[in-house]
Amino acid sequence: MSNSWQRVTTYARLVTGLPLILALAVMTLACGEELPSPLAQTTAVGVIDNRFDPTGNRVEPGQTVTWTWSGSNQHNVTFDDAALTNSPTQMQGTFEQAFADDGEFTYYCTIHGRDVMSGRVVVGTVASNGTPTGGGY
Repeated sequence: MSNSWQRVTTYARLVTGLPLILALAVMTLACGEELPSPLAQTTAVGVIDNRFDPTGNRVEPGQTVTWTWSGSNQHNVTFDDAALTNSPTQMQGTFEQAFADDGEFTYYCTIHGRDVMSGRVVVGTVASNGTPTGGGY
């Protein structure tokens, strides 16, 4: 067999096996742990069935964060800091919370619990004590 033919055969094997390799890589990522998400610099949080999106926000003092319901299940936003106002339990609508001072403010849905549905708002230059990962914090 000539060198040219060997190269063509090797190339054909690589091209044929590439979709399988890509499929295995995607399946491995899909089945593995959720990758940590950085704190989003946004004042909008989606309240979607059984999750907040994003789970972590960084805002400046004086900004207001708005949670918007868009799923089909009831949820609420309940803060660990009793000085903050909690949302009503609802299936649709919005809820706003203003953050005046620097700090880290954690919240969760009391219906689904911290391990399933929780998040945090980091205000100002305070360092977050962890990166939110979707469930729990």
